[in-house]
Amino acid sequence: AVYVIVEQKRMWLLAMILMVPTLATLWLDHFSNHNRLAFYIDNLTTIAFLGFISYHLLRTILLSKNVTANIIYASMCLYLLIGLIWAAIFSNINLFYDGAFLFNAASGQQGLKVEEQMMGVFTYYSFVTLSTLGYGDIVPTHKVAQSWAAVEAMVGQFYIAIIMARLVSLHATAHATKKH
Repeated sequence: AVYVIVEQKRMWLLAMILMVPTLATLWLDHFSNHNRLAFYIDNLTTIAFLGFISYHLLRTILLSKNVTANIIYASMCLYLLIGLIWAAIFSNINLFYDGAFLFNAASGQQGLKVEEQMMGVFTYYSFVTLSTLGYGDIVPTHKVAQSWAAVEAMVGQFYIAIIMARLVSLHATAHATKKH
C-alpha cells in the first residue's frame, strides 16, 4: 500500500498528513485509559487515513493495464484495508448504540466493554462479514449495525466479482496476446 502512495510525492505527503492525527489519536486513546471519546476519535482518524490509502490503491488497480506482482499485492492490501475500515465503523456503532450487536455465548464476548478488546472483536466480525462467512456468533441487532453489515457483505462480494475478475481478465488477455 505504501509503495503505491510513495510513487506519487503529493499523495505521499497527504498520506503523512493524515497519518499524524491517526497516530496521535491512537496514543491519546492508549494514554487516556481507553476513554470512549478518545477511542471514537481514534476510529474516525483511522477510517480517514485507511480510506485515503484504499482510494489510491483502488485507483491504481483500476487504472492498471497489466497485472503485475505489485497490482496483486495492492489488491490484497485493499481487501484487508476494507475489513479494517469496517471494523472501526462497527466499533463506533457499538459505542453509540447500546446493544447494537448481540454476542452469542459461543463468542465469549458478552459484556464486552474495553475498547481495546472491542477493536479486535470487530476486526474478526468485519472479516467474517466481508467474506460473507457469517458464523453467527456476533449478530447486528440495531438497524444501523445491520445496514452497515449488509453493505460490507455486498462490498466483499462486489470486490471479488469486479476487482478480482478484472485482474484475471487482464492477466488472461496479456497471456493470449503474448501467444499470438
